[in-house]
Amino acid sequence: MHDNQLKIKGFFIWGICALFFLYEFFLRTVMGTYQHSLMQDLDLTSFQFSLLSTTIFLLIYGIMQIPAGIIIDNIGLKKSLLIAAICCTTASAGFSYSHSYFIAISCRMLMGFGASFGFICLLISVHDWMPHKYSAIFIGLSQFIGTLGPILAAGPLDSISGPTGLNWRFIFLCLGVIGVI
Repeated sequence: MHDNQLKIKGFFIWGICALFFLYEFFLRTVMGTYQHSLMQDLDLTSFQFSLLSTTIFLLIYGIMQIPAGIIIDNIGLKKSLLIAAICCTTASAGFSYSHSYFIAISCRMLMGFGASFGFICLLISVHDWMPHKYSAIFIGLSQFIGTLGPILAAGPLDSISGPTGLNWRFIFLCLGVIGVI
């Protein structure tokens, strides 16, 4: 977009990318809320949990930053975001059914792969669809929206899960469904 007017279509595209960034950031951090039940259900040591919850996810996420950029440049924002969302939703639903460490790790790797597209797609949407004079505002707003993911994954989710008895399997299944939407 080369003019300085906000367009509804651009705002809509940016909004979808921002919501996906919030979603993938939530997926990145939600494991800590269910640490004890995950460790118990999957019979994990502290070391195994740390690999599962952050290390493997962030390793794939980090490695994929440059390939994700190349993929987005080659196939476009829409297809890239669709592939990323499919990876995250499939992995989240699969994680909810995992009963072995191997399956759980595989699902977290797929989540990390899909999540690696989130921020790059968001930046591309700002660059391509928003007036350049508002780029900094939309990038800052995007980062704020993304930060809501970890905020929601901590206190609010824990507050809801405790009294209602919602377990991690149900939450990850719901995250798979939410990602489809």
